[in-house]
Amino acid sequence: MKKLFAGVLVLVLLCLQTVSAETPISSCTNIDYSGYYNLTQNLTGLKSGADYCIKITASDVILDGNGHSLTGLGNGNGVYVYGASNVTIKNVTVEDYVYGVYLYSSSNSNVTNVTVSGNSMYGIYLSSSNNNNITDVTASNNGIGILVQFSSYNSIANVTASSNGDGVYLYSSSNNSIANVTASSNSYCGIRLYSSSYNRITDVTASNNEDGIYLYSSSNNSITNVTASDNSYGIFLDYSDNNNIIDVTASNNQGSGVYLESSSNVTVAKSKIRSNNLGGTWAGIFVHNSSNITVFENTVTNNKYYGLVIYNVQNLKLQNNQIVDNCGGEAGAYLHSITGGSVTGNNISENTGIGLAIYYSSNNIIENNTIQGNLKGGIYLYSASNNTITNVTANNNNYEGIFLYSASNNNTITNVTANNNLEGILLSSSSNNNTIKDSVLKNNSYGIVLESSGNNLIYNNYFNNTNNVTIYDSQPNTWNVT
Repeated sequence: MKKLFAGVLVLVLLCLQTVSAETPISSCTNIDYSGYYNLTQNLTGLKSGADYCIKITASDVILDGNGHSLTGLGNGNGVYVYGASNVTIKNVTVEDYVYGVYLYSSSNSNVTNVTVSGNSMYGIYLSSSNNNNITDVTASNNGIGILVQFSSYNSIANVTASSNGDGVYLYSSSNNSIANVTASSNSYCGIRLYSSSYNRITDVTASNNEDGIYLYSSSNNSITNVTASDNSYGIFLDYSDNNNIIDVTASNNQGSGVYLESSSNVTVAKSKIRSNNLGGTWAGIFVHNSSNITVFENTVTNNKYYGLVIYNVQNLKLQNNQIVDNCGGEAGAYLHSITGGSVTGNNISENTGIGLAIYYSSNNIIENNTIQGNLKGGIYLYSASNNTITNVTANNNNYEGIFLYSASNNNTITNVTANNNLEGILLSSSSNNNTIKDSVLKNNSYGIVLESSGNNLIYNNYFNNTNNVTIYDSQPNTWNVT
């Protein structure tokens, strides 16, 4: 019995020794067995007759670079993990290969404390690989810093990606997380998603890229707590639906801070959009050819030209935003070809153009807004019909409080306060069949002006102006003035 026990004990000790043993690596090689592998010196080039320096095909492997480097000659892969799981690559620099670190069909692995630089295509490349972690990585001067392709449930965290083509790129990949990433001075995008869904981008700083964050044909992603500054565009969504942009700061970008093109069911909320459009005539937020867009509780300020432009959108919700101090453009908020929208609870003030300009739009509700102190008019409707303006304060604008122009017909203006403007309300150029009621117009040079406009119903309003009513060449209107 004692001999049997002693034999078992020896076997256990041998197994423990085997598990804990470290295998030194001093040349390019294959790793075909589980274990702990230590790089003992810097390596150069590829394994003889192969297209890699180190290839790992075994699971349960730790490759510790111990601060050493793999330096290529412009071809092949630095570290290639093929069909393995539970592999850790750490403490190594991989440079000047085609692919620096390449995981193919590999899972539950870690790439940590790694520097990849000067690799002609990808610094780190995951293909058909799931549930991996890329952490504490510096990727610079690669074709793409980190590429994740056909892969899911991976985590990219604590990464610095600079001076690459793209910093981090997800291609046809879902349910991945990008967090605590700094992406700067990349030639194209700081972070790019192509045909990728259900990913999370959070705690990211993207600066001095072509686009800070760019999504194409990518849905159901979230972008939160991001700073996008000094890019051509801060955040750009192109043909990308069901995405959320929340708690973002987009500033000092040459174009728009946030740009949505042909995208639906997108929310932009609780964000600071300021001092953008430095190089052109865009807007702090620009939305085009989209539907079901919510812009909620944002501060849009000090943007050059327009604060916000929304063009050809169905079912817009523009709610509780501060759109102030935007300069150089026609309007603080410019809406064109909007149907079925609501503009509610906004403060649109102190802009150098009109506060709120609405062109060729119908069946919208403009409610509970404060629109004042704009250098031109407060609210301007151009060829816009069947809209409702209610519970709005339009005071202290240099021109009109509310201006309906060019066949803006069948609109309802109710419970409006329009004080201290040049004109309180102006209807011009065949703006017919409108209703103005239950409103207060005080201390304007002209309370209400009708110019070539008829069949309007105007009743139950309070007037106290230098000139209460002025009419030029208008068809009969119906009045009940107190």
